[in-house]
Amino acid sequence: MKKKTFCILSILCFILCGNLATASEWTNAGGTLLWSDPNNWYPWQPDATDIAIINLADPNSCIIDEQTAAFAAATQVGFWVAGHLDITGGTLYSGDFRVGSEGGGQGLVTVSGGTVTLAIDSVIGQFSGTGTVEMTGGTVSQNAGAFY
Repeated sequence: MKKKTFCILSILCFILCGNLATASEWTNAGGTLLWSDPNNWYPWQPDATDIAIINLADPNSCIIDEQTAAFAAATQVGFWVAGHLDITGGTLYSGDFRVGSEGGGQGLVTVSGGTVTLAIDSVIGQFSGTGTVEMTGGTVSQNAGAFY
């Protein structure tokens, strides 16, 4: 009985852990400022199964330009520290979207073009953080969840 229970728990843990999103952190190590440059992310460029964490601000802001289709399971800008995401064109598809959260985080998202599609909750400023979203163009759509 113990062996059977252990096997079932092991399989369940494997299935659940295999579905967890992993974090990709913006570093601008490639020096291009572009989301689309895989050299700017550690350990890899995020996709629809990853959490994109942008914790760098000017002069190392992250830019989504007209040639970029960016995907993330979640996007966090300014998580504990300052971060800036500049969307000048292209597209961003993200699940959970948080700008300026946790212990003094300062997030800034500027949208001057392109399309942002959000599929889960969006939170601007949370848990002692401050967040700002500035729009001068483009489109932001909240398809599900709530906008806080």
